[in-house]
Amino acid sequence: MANEPRQGGAGTLSVEEYMALEQTSGLKHEYVLGQVYALAGASEDHNRIALNVAAALLPAARATGCRVVGSDQKLQPGNDLYYYPDVQVLCDPTDDDRLVKRRPCVIVEVSSEGTEATDRREKLLVYRGISSLLLYLIVAQDRREVTVHFRDPAGTWQTHQALGTDSIEIGCLGDYELSLQAIYEDVLSA
Repeated sequence: MANEPRQGGAGTLSVEEYMALEQTSGLKHEYVLGQVYALAGASEDHNRIALNVAAALLPAARATGCRVVGSDQKLQPGNDLYYYPDVQVLCDPTDDDRLVKRRPCVIVEVSSEGTEATDRREKLLVYRGISSLLLYLIVAQDRREVTVHFRDPAGTWQTHQALGTDSIEIGCLGDYELSLQAIYEDVLSA
Protein backbone atom coordinates (compact mmCIF):
# COMPACT_ATOMS: atom_id res chain seq x y z
CA MET A 1 0.00 0.00 0.00
CA ALA A 2 2.79 2.45 -0.80
CA ASN A 3 1.62 6.00 -1.28
CA GLU A 4 -1.86 5.26 0.11
CA PRO A 5 -2.86 7.80 2.78
CA ARG A 6 -3.93 6.62 6.20
CA GLN A 7 -6.30 9.17 7.57
CA GLY A 8 -7.18 10.06 11.16
CA GLY A 9 -10.64 10.76 12.52
CA ALA A 10 -11.01 14.20 10.93
CA GLY A 11 -9.47 13.14 7.60
CA THR A 12 -5.93 13.95 8.66
CA LEU A 13 -3.50 13.13 11.45
CA SER A 14 -1.88 15.71 13.69
CA VAL A 15 1.92 15.74 13.94
CA GLU A 16 1.58 14.24 17.43
CA GLU A 17 -0.60 11.39 16.10
CA TYR A 18 1.89 10.80 13.29
CA MET A 19 4.86 10.66 15.67
CA ALA A 20 2.99 8.18 17.89
CA LEU A 21 2.16 6.05 14.83
CA GLU A 22 5.84 6.01 13.81
CA GLN A 23 6.92 4.76 17.23
CA THR A 24 4.46 1.85 17.23
CA SER A 25 4.27 0.90 13.56
CA GLY A 26 6.46 -1.70 11.88
CA LEU A 27 6.39 0.48 8.73
CA LYS A 28 7.87 3.86 7.94
CA HIS A 29 5.47 6.60 6.88
CA GLU A 30 6.05 10.01 5.35
CA TYR A 31 3.85 12.86 6.60
CA VAL A 32 2.66 15.58 4.23
CA LEU A 33 0.28 18.23 5.55
CA GLY A 34 -1.70 15.81 7.70
CA GLN A 35 -1.69 12.90 5.24
CA VAL A 36 0.37 9.81 6.07
CA TYR A 37 1.90 7.65 3.33
CA ALA A 38 3.35 4.19 3.98
CA LEU A 39 6.70 3.55 2.32
CA ALA A 40 7.10 0.43 0.22
CA GLY A 41 10.13 -1.80 0.44
CA ALA A 42 12.95 -1.02 -1.97
CA SER A 43 14.59 -3.16 -4.64
CA GLU A 44 18.07 -4.61 -4.23
CA ASP A 45 19.43 -2.12 -6.80
CA HIS A 46 17.87 0.77 -4.87
CA ASN A 47 19.47 -0.43 -1.64
CA ARG A 48 22.87 -1.03 -3.25
CA ILE A 49 22.88 2.46 -4.76
CA ALA A 50 21.90 4.12 -1.47
CA LEU A 51 24.56 2.13 0.40
CA ASN A 52 27.17 2.94 -2.26
CA VAL A 53 26.43 6.66 -1.91
CA ALA A 54 26.59 6.55 1.90
CA ALA A 55 29.80 4.49 1.88
CA ALA A 56 31.47 6.82 -0.63
CA LEU A 57 30.52 9.94 1.35
CA LEU A 58 31.40 8.60 4.81
CA PRO A 59 35.22 9.05 4.77
CA ALA A 60 34.94 12.65 3.51
CA ALA A 61 32.20 13.36 6.07
CA ARG A 62 34.34 12.06 8.92
CA ALA A 63 37.31 14.10 7.70
CA THR A 64 35.24 17.30 7.77
CA GLY A 65 33.33 16.68 11.02
CA CYS A 66 30.09 15.86 9.22
CA ARG A 67 27.81 12.82 9.45
CA VAL A 68 26.08 10.59 6.92
CA VAL A 69 22.74 8.99 7.74
CA GLY A 70 20.58 6.56 5.79
CA SER A 71 16.94 5.98 5.00
CA ASP A 72 15.82 5.26 8.56
CA GLN A 73 16.59 8.85 9.59
CA LYS A 74 13.56 11.12 9.52
CA LEU A 75 13.89 14.65 8.03
CA GLN A 76 11.58 17.54 8.91
CA PRO A 77 11.97 20.08 6.09
CA GLY A 78 8.90 22.08 7.17
CA ASN A 79 6.28 22.37 9.91
CA ASP A 80 3.88 19.70 8.61
CA LEU A 81 6.35 17.62 6.58
CA TYR A 82 8.39 14.54 7.46
CA TYR A 83 10.31 12.46 4.91
CA TYR A 84 12.83 9.60 4.94
CA PRO A 85 15.48 10.52 2.34
CA ASP A 86 17.74 7.68 1.21
CA VAL A 87 20.91 9.53 2.33
CA GLN A 88 21.54 12.80 4.17
CA VAL A 89 24.81 14.59 4.92
CA LEU A 90 24.68 16.61 8.14
CA CYS A 91 27.37 19.19 8.90
CA ASP A 92 25.55 21.42 11.40
CA PRO A 93 26.53 20.25 14.92
CA THR A 94 23.32 21.76 16.34
CA ASP A 95 21.23 19.38 14.20
CA ASP A 96 21.48 16.87 17.03
CA ASP A 97 17.96 15.52 17.57
CA ARG A 98 18.34 11.72 17.56
CA LEU A 99 15.03 11.09 15.75
CA VAL A 100 14.54 14.04 13.39
CA LYS A 101 17.05 16.01 11.30
CA ARG A 102 16.33 19.51 10.04
CA ARG A 103 19.52 21.00 8.53
CA PRO A 104 21.21 18.66 6.02
CA CYS A 105 23.64 20.07 3.45
CA VAL A 106 23.08 17.15 1.03
CA ILE A 107 19.99 15.01 0.38
CA VAL A 108 20.00 11.99 -1.92
CA GLU A 109 16.89 10.25 -3.20
CA VAL A 110 17.24 7.04 -5.24
CA SER A 111 14.34 7.35 -7.63
CA SER A 112 12.08 4.58 -8.92
CA GLU A 113 9.14 4.52 -11.27
CA GLY A 114 6.83 4.86 -8.27
CA THR A 115 8.69 7.75 -6.59
CA GLU A 116 10.14 9.72 -9.50
CA ALA A 117 7.30 12.23 -9.81
CA THR A 118 7.35 12.96 -6.06
CA ASP A 119 11.16 13.23 -6.01
CA ARG A 120 11.24 15.61 -8.99
CA ARG A 121 8.31 17.85 -8.03
CA GLU A 122 7.07 17.80 -4.43
CA LYS A 123 10.36 16.96 -2.72
CA LEU A 124 12.37 19.25 -5.01
CA LEU A 125 10.18 22.22 -4.06
CA VAL A 126 10.21 21.34 -0.37
CA TYR A 127 13.94 20.56 -0.16
CA ARG A 128 14.90 23.82 -1.89
CA GLY A 129 13.30 25.59 1.08
CA ILE A 130 15.83 24.10 3.54
CA SER A 131 18.26 26.95 4.18
CA SER A 132 21.22 24.65 4.93
CA LEU A 133 20.75 22.50 1.82
CA LEU A 134 23.40 22.95 -0.87
CA LEU A 135 22.80 19.84 -2.97
CA TYR A 136 19.87 17.57 -3.80
CA LEU A 137 20.67 14.49 -5.89
CA ILE A 138 18.01 12.40 -7.63
CA VAL A 139 19.69 9.13 -8.58
CA ALA A 140 18.16 6.92 -11.28
CA GLN A 141 18.40 3.21 -10.55
CA ASP A 142 17.85 1.91 -14.09
CA ARG A 143 20.48 4.06 -15.89
CA ARG A 144 23.70 5.91 -14.95
CA GLU A 145 22.12 9.32 -14.46
CA VAL A 146 21.94 11.69 -11.52
CA THR A 147 19.95 14.91 -11.60
CA VAL A 148 22.02 17.40 -9.62
CA HIS A 149 20.19 20.33 -8.04
CA PHE A 150 22.64 22.71 -6.37
CA ARG A 151 22.63 26.12 -4.76
CA ASP A 152 25.23 28.35 -6.42
CA PRO A 153 27.30 30.92 -4.46
CA ALA A 154 24.64 33.59 -5.15
CA GLY A 155 22.00 31.33 -3.53
CA THR A 156 20.22 30.50 -6.79
CA TRP A 157 19.26 26.90 -7.52
CA GLN A 158 20.77 25.36 -10.65
CA THR A 159 20.29 21.93 -12.24
CA HIS A 160 22.42 19.68 -14.42
CA GLN A 161 22.60 16.01 -15.36
CA ALA A 162 25.58 13.86 -14.36
CA LEU A 163 25.99 10.98 -16.79
CA GLY A 164 28.32 8.08 -17.55
CA THR A 165 31.65 8.64 -15.79
CA ASP A 166 30.93 12.12 -14.39
CA SER A 167 31.61 13.16 -10.81
CA ILE A 168 29.58 15.43 -8.56
CA GLU A 169 31.24 18.00 -6.32
CA ILE A 170 30.07 17.80 -2.71
CA GLY A 171 31.08 21.26 -1.49
CA CYS A 172 30.12 20.86 2.17
CA LEU A 173 32.58 17.93 2.37
CA GLY A 174 35.63 19.96 1.45
CA ASP A 175 35.06 19.82 -2.30
CA TYR A 176 34.91 16.02 -2.30
CA GLU A 177 33.82 14.55 -5.64
CA LEU A 178 31.34 11.67 -5.72
CA SER A 179 31.80 9.65 -8.90
CA LEU A 180 29.00 7.91 -10.74
CA GLN A 181 31.32 4.90 -10.77
CA ALA A 182 31.09 4.80 -6.95
CA ILE A 183 27.32 5.35 -7.00
CA TYR A 184 26.63 2.51 -9.44
CA GLU A 185 29.32 0.04 -8.38
CA ASP A 186 27.97 -3.54 -8.59
CA VAL A 187 24.69 -2.24 -10.08
CA LEU A 188 25.19 -0.77 -13.57
CA SER A 189 28.36 -0.93 -15.67
CA ALA A 190 29.71 2.13 -17.47
